[in-house]
Amino acid sequence: MRLVLFDIDGTLVSTDGAGRLAVTRAFQDVTGIPDGFAGVRMAGKTDPQIVREGLEANALPGTDGLRSRILDRYLSLLPETLARAERPRLLPGVERVLDDLARRPGVAIGLLTGNIEDGARVKLSFFGIWERFALGAYGSDDEERKNLVPFAVERAARRHGRRPSASDVWLVGDTPNDIAAARAHGARVLAVASGPHTLEELKSHAPDAAVRSLDEPEGLARLIDSPPS
Repeated sequence: MRLVLFDIDGTLVSTDGAGRLAVTRAFQDVTGIPDGFAGVRMAGKTDPQIVREGLEANALPGTDGLRSRILDRYLSLLPETLARAERPRLLPGVERVLDDLARRPGVAIGLLTGNIEDGARVKLSFFGIWERFALGAYGSDDEERKNLVPFAVERAARRHGRRPSASDVWLVGDTPNDIAAARAHGARVLAVASGPHTLEELKSHAPDAAVRSLDEPEGLARLIDSPPS
């Protein structure tokens, strides 16, 4: 069995800043601090990590209770901010790639994302593709993205009755953190320059393959059939 795990933001979709706006508003609503994430880079991180870094940047205690309150408020704001975003969109090639993979026997499609699970559901339901993913690993499983691969592999094994080998697991993501998460567990990785990092930046982290977007002719479905290098 081959397991293909997709990042969400910058890989599958662009929320046109709705996610950052929702969590920033949530931070203000709970702490009273506007623009609490000034100077905090969010790409490639989990939601709990982002909130912790925001609290630390403002000299606030990063307790689980405070983080939970901010994340709960974020979830309540996210649908509205998505609905009001000017240009939220599926990124090029996403639907075609998902269709290609769904037609292939022995391929399981899942998520590996820093979004907490409920946030992932809200975002992908907004774009009509939540049901395309049978399983996932989320920021709500572990704050460190590099620790998420075993969650996804275990859920795939339980669902399909077979455990994919490390070389049969592919991560698809748009940041160096996605590449590092794959490398931490012997998985392979396709880097996609559809987010904040250029193709050259991503290649410098030595992914197994790198493309400018999922719309490039060399299909992911064909790539996952290739032997490990």
